[in-house]
Amino acid sequence: MAGIRTLESVKASEALRQRGLECFYYLAPPENVQSILEKGILTYTRVRALGIVPRSSLANEGVQGARQSIVVFNRSLHSYVPLYLVSSNPTLHDVAKRGLQRAYIRVRLEVVDKPGVVFADGNAASKRTNFYRDVPDISKLPWETLMGRRRDASPNWKRQRCSEVLVPDIVEANFIIDVRCTSPDDIPVHPKYKHLLVSDWRILLHSVSFESVKPSDLLPD
Repeated sequence: MAGIRTLESVKASEALRQRGLECFYYLAPPENVQSILEKGILTYTRVRALGIVPRSSLANEGVQGARQSIVVFNRSLHSYVPLYLVSSNPTLHDVAKRGLQRAYIRVRLEVVDKPGVVFADGNAASKRTNFYRDVPDISKLPWETLMGRRRDASPNWKRQRCSEVLVPDIVEANFIIDVRCTSPDDIPVHPKYKHLLVSDWRILLHSVSFESVKPSDLLPD
């Protein structure tokens, strides 16, 4: 029937917007924000290939080691930029619990319209996580868990709250909306980028729902 659009006929960004998403999230240390705003968000693999030494890191080394050996659609997991679908997740809790300063880079949904983007229905390092590339498969993501405000009884809840969008090679700087931080004064950037810094302490608070999260919850299972 004319006027009815199926998932096959819409872009991935539009399908996600219909699900209630407004953007994606990339967690970064304040010291790296300047480089990200200049060069975009680079993959773990590309950063090392270019000889770039990050000024700081929020990475859990155990998690990074586990992700190193994982291959997704014939590419190393480290050759994708991982973006979270929701801001409140176990990874944020882990970073906050370690007392690390952090900022959230908010990324436009349109980044998923690039070729080769992959959707993960949980922590990409988990053996239980499934990976998808087709727009209709967006419906297979755990939307009840992602959009819910409280923890449910599902044993997969922590894994699913870490659902990811995997972008090959780079998230270009033009896809960046802004940088959410506790205070713009804490982010060392050139004055021309100051307008992108937005004070939003709420987005960087870990939820009480994650109080039982342990480092092992972030590792493959």
